[in-house]
Amino acid sequence: MTMSGYSESYRPDNPRQDEQGSRDYEIVKQRFKLSKIFEDFEILLSTEPDPKKIKTYIEELNTAEIPDFITHKLQEITDKYQILKDEHAKNVQTIKEHFPTSSNEELGHAIFTTYIGTSPKGDVICIIDGPEPYILFEFTNPDDYVLFLQGAVTSAPGGNFHRSWSLEIPSTQQEHPPQKIHAKVICINTNKEQTTPERKRGFVHERQHFINDTIDFQAIEQNDAENHEHSWASKLLKDEFFAFSRDGRTPQEIRTILGGGPVYSWIFEALPEQAQKKLHEQLNDIIDACNKVDFKTYELHPSRFIGMLYDIPFSHLAESINNIVVYQKKTRRKMTEKIQQHTNDRRKKESGISAQWYINQYEDGKFNGKDV
Repeated sequence: MTMSGYSESYRPDNPRQDEQGSRDYEIVKQRFKLSKIFEDFEILLSTEPDPKKIKTYIEELNTAEIPDFITHKLQEITDKYQILKDEHAKNVQTIKEHFPTSSNEELGHAIFTTYIGTSPKGDVICIIDGPEPYILFEFTNPDDYVLFLQGAVTSAPGGNFHRSWSLEIPSTQQEHPPQKIHAKVICINTNKEQTTPERKRGFVHERQHFINDTIDFQAIEQNDAENHEHSWASKLLKDEFFAFSRDGRTPQEIRTILGGGPVYSWIFEALPEQAQKKLHEQLNDIIDACNKVDFKTYELHPSRFIGMLYDIPFSHLAESINNIVVYQKKTRRKMTEKIQQHTNDRRKKESGISAQWYINQYEDGKFNGKDV
């Protein structure tokens, strides 16, 4: 068995794999249900200010026969998230004391000038009172965006997530001495050349990096014997794969960006040749597996798809996704059988109701909720 709980990908045409395939089926079935829990939990963390209510939610999961390791992980994430919220609250208070401005635009201008030493060319919007514990900067001028990132390039992607951004705040008033804050920051390039969907995609992508950081992929990758020696690289690739999946990129687009694009080529170039080859193969296997997933029928929104894979190391993602594909094929047959069983009677009683209605009644085929 691998770390993910799966062994060799199940092939229904191989009778020797029937027993293992049955285990894989049950594991994926459980993960489908858990993905809804992770999605609800993510929304709860983002919107619920009272930690007691989050604790109550986790306790209720304990009584719903959810595995202990899941509730323990949720509690671990909650504790880490609460620390981030407490630190963020202190940062917000410090910023408000040193920059007593009346608008997000004025605050952005003041912080940019303090951090860079010159005034921005365009608007810099800084949001510190959002529902999640990070500071959000929006730049209307790409030069300001690049300068703020301290990049020696003339252009940059639409967004950037700083895991540990530091700002030294000089004394602006006698009662407030100089201070230094450490914060998580999302920077978004919202220049006029970008469309609204592109701006939203940039934010969704960077926000997923924030979520990934909260979960701590590094520990997962370091414990994987397959990529242990180069866990920093597999961690980065998994981080980006989830972020691009969340922002709506197709599997082929992700393959092109991560596997052949200039932005991420440095990851592979920093590795020995054999390690490069191995990670390229793992990435290609992941993309090939994603191309077979039925996202539409199963309403497998990006957040839910990712929620099924958070604890899976990069080297086993393709294997796990392939097992999702097999599960979908097996449950689709069950759904078809159930439809057939009810069709004749339902036609008489409920003419006009489509077969989709029956599909929606099957517990493993219907997942409610909207993706963020």
